[in-house]
Amino acid sequence: FIKADHGLTWVAADLLGLDGVAANAKRLSDQSDARVFLSVPQPDGLGGMVYNGVQSTVQQLPGIGASIATGNPVPALASIFGITAAGSYGKYRDRGGSVGQALLGSGLEGGLEVATEYLPMRFLTDKIGKMGAGEFAKGFFGKELVGEEVNTILSHAVDTAIANPD
Repeated sequence: FIKADHGLTWVAADLLGLDGVAANAKRLSDQSDARVFLSVPQPDGLGGMVYNGVQSTVQQLPGIGASIATGNPVPALASIFGITAAGSYGKYRDRGGSVGQALLGSGLEGGLEVATEYLPMRFLTDKIGKMGAGEFAKGFFGKELVGEEVNTILSHAVDTAIANPD
């Protein structure tokens, strides 16, 4: 949540023209990234992938819990959008992107994450507790893994397009 908090602060400061606050949010975001990088075994390898998966799941637990409790995927999807968009805003600004480019890129990444998580979250809210654990896991992870691959490809396309607007 710390990374998302710094990201949201950075967005708000940029939109309000608060350069000092934006610079501080960037500094805190960079420090957060550095701490994660130093604490993860093989940050760019399998260790990083496992760490990111666990970290992402833990961050999303409040939204997922609310979705299970209500039988509606919207709380989880809203949480997923906020965490993804806020977390990716700084990536675009760090590379020299304008506020508009960073908002577009981070908004698209958040939207893609929501679009590719809809089927797994709908499955979760519709099927949890209504089938055996093995059948549930197979159905959920089958939808999740396909969505992750699609999201990775499309998010890289967004990233490339924002980085190379011409």
